Amino acid sequence: MPARKDFEPWDLKGHLGWIALIDVEHEPERFRFRLVGADIATGLSRDSSGKYLDLVYGPEFYETAIGSYRWNLEHRKPVRAFGEMVHARKGHIRFESLDLPFSRTGREIDLIMKRVHYSSAISLVDED
Repeated sequence: MPARKDFEPWDLKGHLGWIALIDVEHEPERFRFRLVGADIATGLSRDSSGKYLDLVYGPEFYETAIGSYRWNLEHRKPVRAFGEMVHARKGHIRFESLDLPFSRTGREIDLIMKRVHYSSAISLVDED
């Protein structure tokens, strides 16, 4: 797995607004939004940078919100996820994301970089 130091922000210049960095804490397991890109924050109508996910999402949505991060931890590989943003109370927004695990040691994941894409869940029908 790459380390955070292996990437420079300007390498991802065209994507920065759509990237979130999630710190991973172990024992107890906890996830924190280190940084939420401006385009993500705008789409969700909130900036959760610096906040723990268990404080951002209520218990009814927390497990859904962290599902892909747990998959990263278990498999130590990137994961693609997609669906509707129901856990952010924005079910009208569809998302697709790629979660990339990072490790300072090469063994334990300590950071996940998420690249998100949003689209409307509402389909338009031609009216003749």
